[in-house]
Amino acid sequence: MQGKLKPEKWQKRPFLIFHFFVFFTIFLVPPVVVDGGQSRTPGIVMKTESADAQQIWQVVHGAVEDQSWWTAGSENEVHEILSLYYAGPLLENYSRQVWAFISRPTDWYTRAEVTGGSITRLTDGRWKVRADLVNRDLRTGETGFGRATYILAENKNGWRIIAAEYSWNDDAAGRN
Repeated sequence: MQGKLKPEKWQKRPFLIFHFFVFFTIFLVPPVVVDGGQSRTPGIVMKTESADAQQIWQVVHGAVEDQSWWTAGSENEVHEILSLYYAGPLLENYSRQVWAFISRPTDWYTRAEVTGGSITRLTDGRWKVRADLVNRDLRTGETGFGRATYILAENKNGWRIIAAEYSWNDDAAGRN
């Protein structure tokens, strides 16, 4: 009686290696985390995630560093400028607040910028950004440090900030 041929050990290995790789990729790779648009994930990063992360960083930098709203001539113009970065109730709220601020004389001489941070994908359509911020007084050169946490969602116009939280203090620059 002739039995079935049993595969040699070396013939089983590709099957085991393939399943180990699939298990590792699906269950053990941490979420995509990007620092300043550069991936730090040891696992596989999809091209769309990298492109999304770069677009999200552009939105965050624009929201913090774009000061074109200073020259807006109406609340509608403020809304149009801020809609490049924000969406939903946050956009409506910020548009009203910014217009109320710039429509009166002020002595604002500071400029904020993003100096670093991290980005984490929460779901397919939402990302969380922690941005390190520096606020410079243009007259005195003094700097203040802060941190912002943004939630971004994708809409028909691209990625937009739908929630924001800020904390400003001098020791924020030293935190990780």
